[in-house]
Amino acid sequence: MSLGRLLGLSTAVGFLVLAASCGQVNVVGDRSTSATNDDVDGLQTEVARLRQTQAVQATALAEQGVQVTRLSGFVSYLATVVPRATRTIQPPTRTPFVPIEGSVLLEGGRCCAGGIAGQPLTLHAELQARSQMGDVVQMRTRIGLAAATLADMAGRAWEPFSRQVTFEITPGVNWTGYFVSAQFRDSKGTVSDVFWDEISVEGEPPGATATP
Repeated sequence: MSLGRLLGLSTAVGFLVLAASCGQVNVVGDRSTSATNDDVDGLQTEVARLRQTQAVQATALAEQGVQVTRLSGFVSYLATVVPRATRTIQPPTRTPFVPIEGSVLLEGGRCCAGGIAGQPLTLHAELQARSQMGDVVQMRTRIGLAAATLADMAGRAWEPFSRQVTFEITPGVNWTGYFVSAQFRDSKGTVSDVFWDEISVEGEPPGATATP
């Protein structure tokens, strides 16, 4: 209940007490009527009821004030223990700069090839290279049983760039994996990473029909 209503209730109680003490209940026209004992008892009862109601409402207001105080303290506590939400801005992902892009494709992308064990077999490789710094003018290649590393290619001689390259191998009996690796250099002297492709070659015993 608001403070204004409490003040109004207190005023009403005061008037009732005053009327009960004076023994006056009403004046009608020119005739005054004295309060009977029953009237006085009724007024006293009403005054007691109003006082009780006023006390109950005052207690309720006091309890609400205590609750507000507790809530304010709890909010202050939360402000000290709960971290403030923060928004982390992730930097944009940047694509690494690759000065020279390239690829190696063996036998048109086939997985396998076959020949007669102990006899020469030619493998065809298609090379692709593009530089963002200048024209690709040189290359160096290597064929082996594993993909070449930068250290492996360091000892190879440079030669003019060509898109079509052939390699001659002599397969043994059964299956063997061959890797063709390539590295490129442009007109500015920029050297690429090592690119490679693999193909499995089956060597069949002499007298057998080679796998096409």
